[in-house]
Amino acid sequence: MKKKSIFVTGLMIILLVSMLSLINCFDLYGKVSTSKLWPGSEYALLIGVEDYSPAGFQSLKGPGNDLELMKKVLEERFHFQENNITKLMDKQATHTKVKHALESLAKRVKKEDFIYIHFSGHGSYVKDRNGDEHPREFDQTWVTYGSRSTAFKGEDGYDILDDQLYEWLTPIFEKSKHVIFVSD
Repeated sequence: MKKKSIFVTGLMIILLVSMLSLINCFDLYGKVSTSKLWPGSEYALLIGVEDYSPAGFQSLKGPGNDLELMKKVLEERFHFQENNITKLMDKQATHTKVKHALESLAKRVKKEDFIYIHFSGHGSYVKDRNGDEHPREFDQTWVTYGSRSTAFKGEDGYDILDDQLYEWLTPIFEKSKHVIFVSD
């Protein structure tokens, strides 16, 4: 494993621990509390794309490791149940499958649940088409598996726009105030 990958993975764990410490999950001695901090359940959606060969982008080496490490941290340190963690990697992380996973998550969560959503992959920009990105004039995107490839039909041939993420995440944010969203 390269130094950069170890460094980035370490930063992600530090970020998660920092965020969770903000919601008081550590006791006074810095140990993870074993008591529940919120009355609800914990849910995670972990999305990663390493293989960008269909799009002609440079493939990545870290997202698979990122997702495995985050899953382990969530289960072992923060007591997430394995059946409440959804992982979409490479061919599972298409535009429509990410959309369906977020919609499914929105249907499952309740007011007091804690939700962790993580994307590890390429991001990009595309020209804004609906005029909401002033003064930048570009939408930010997630480049999912199959994005920008003529081999993928419909939505799966396109990046996920920031506008779409907002639309899919809003029902989750409306249900729970305990949401952490990481885009790496």
